[in-house]
Amino acid sequence: MTPFTLRPATDADIPAMAAIQTALNPNHPMTAETFAREMQEARDHPLGLHEAYWVAELGGETLAYASVIQYAGLFHPDRYHAEVQVLERGRGQGLGTALAETLRAHLTERGAREVLSGMYEDDPAACGLLRRCGLEEVQRYFDSHLDLTAFDFGAWSAPLPAGVRVASYADLRAEQGEDAALSTYYDVYCATVPDVPAPAPRTLPDLEQFRKRTEDEHFRPGGVLFALIPDGQAAAFTELKSWEDDPTRLSIGFTGVRREWRRRGLALALKVAAMRDAHAQGVRRITTNAESGNAPMLTLNRRLGFQNDVGYVEYRWGKL
Repeated sequence: MTPFTLRPATDADIPAMAAIQTALNPNHPMTAETFAREMQEARDHPLGLHEAYWVAELGGETLAYASVIQYAGLFHPDRYHAEVQVLERGRGQGLGTALAETLRAHLTERGAREVLSGMYEDDPAACGLLRRCGLEEVQRYFDSHLDLTAFDFGAWSAPLPAGVRVASYADLRAEQGEDAALSTYYDVYCATVPDVPAPAPRTLPDLEQFRKRTEDEHFRPGGVLFALIPDGQAAAFTELKSWEDDPTRLSIGFTGVRREWRRRGLALALKVAAMRDAHAQGVRRITTNAESGNAPMLTLNRRLGFQNDVGYVEYRWGKL
């Protein structure tokens, strides 16, 4: 077995780590700029999020990395997310096992009580490593895509309840100003997102942290749509985000509906409106994902014609 070097990562390793992530998950490419931005956001977060990275080099080439991160959206001081990413040409050399042992020692030292990790199901070797490390499957995310060039918009009528109108974040900003638009967005987000299934309870941001969502490079003011009721409150929302450097592809983030407004067609109406707008702008492909416990959204996506891609399996060790 060829000797390899394992060391803590530095910012100079960011391009290599981003390239490894993209190579292993080409459906979710990661640029060095985005990788660096997300690292910096974690470092600056008021919750004091922990993060640590290591790289493994073989023959002078970075072939693997490992990470321990605390996510603001699922925060608990004793909960961590850990990953080991090994390029195909680096496998069978002991890199993954060594990185996993490094993570184990680091998490033990920090007194971790719950560790989350995940891998796409078409990578059985990586999933096997997680199971050997004592993690158990808790949830699956189903990535899916829709070809807008073949979508029959004429077959989809999605009327809104009386008095409800669709408006984008850009519309609200023009009508009411930035702060009022942000307040509407934040209010419906906090009211609906905690109900979206997750492997741990969601931690909601404060308003100023949420504002950063509208400053993200992939945020599209015209792509966030609200179903507004007569008093101006948003009963539901959906998000369409840009996709790295591909202007022909968009991704749907959260779609949320207040409990008292569910089963009235709002999610369908917003998704169809967003898809129609995207199609008019030349977008050819939309991607989304839904959790295994989110049966209503999985059903809606299937109704619209979204085709499943490879599933992402979430694993967990311990439980808070």
